[in-house]
Amino acid sequence: MLALRVVVGAGFLALALLAARGWTKRRDGQRLSLAVALSLMGLLGIIAAVNGVFHYRYQVFVYLSTLAFLGSGWALLLFRHSFIPLARRVLIAAPIAVAVGLIVAVVGHIPNRADPQFAPKEIAPILVIVAAWIAMVGEPIIGFWRASRNRPSAQRTRMRALSMAYASILACFIVEMSAPSGDGIVRMLANVLVLLLLPILWTGFMVPSFVRRMWRLRNDAAFREVIDSLLLFYADRVELGGRALDAALRVMGSDAGALVDGTGEVLATAGLSTSE
Repeated sequence: MLALRVVVGAGFLALALLAARGWTKRRDGQRLSLAVALSLMGLLGIIAAVNGVFHYRYQVFVYLSTLAFLGSGWALLLFRHSFIPLARRVLIAAPIAVAVGLIVAVVGHIPNRADPQFAPKEIAPILVIVAAWIAMVGEPIIGFWRASRNRPSAQRTRMRALSMAYASILACFIVEMSAPSGDGIVRMLANVLVLLLLPILWTGFMVPSFVRRMWRLRNDAAFREVIDSLLLFYADRVELGGRALDAALRVMGSDAGALVDGTGEVLATAGLSTSE
């Protein structure tokens, strides 16, 4: 069981390394927040394994786990913010929730045992910490799915994949927490299920090139149709320009754009005002 926890943690750390590699190529907050979130989720498994090696003697492991747990939720929320800006009050509330959770973990004296039997007074701080994390991870599930409506095909698919990735993280947590601590077989199966969910996180957060190609197959067909029209000397430049721009926007997953010829004449626009 200890080895399986290490493997789960290593799986998340491997995803974090992939995200970090992307950040080294293009240094932006989006990739950095993703790398931090996945690293902290991987550290949760490592901390749990090391805690077991020391036979749950040191309370500091509870504090480190709480920090990594809430920190991963905060980083995931910032990753969501890099796609669709959040309200200022949400950005202020998130770090406050992390700080409150740490204080609650210290003051609430959450027990550090392999199979903790929680007293009523110990359940409340745990619920506060879990509620804060679920709020930070759960909001992007709904937010990305709602934002995907009325979007270009590629962009809609991307946002729904992100929503599913966040849902997979929430599923990992539910599976891990719902498995009885005393039942080794159930906990082993729970960890195996978490491992099976890792590829969903990979394709949802980092989108490999072969997945992008699959998303674009339908749009590429429409784009090739426009190219065929160009090769056949389509007479109406304005109509053809509009069709070409629409196909290009769907392939790129963009909301707005313009098509300009070599002389500077605007042939077609989409999603832009007159001043723009």
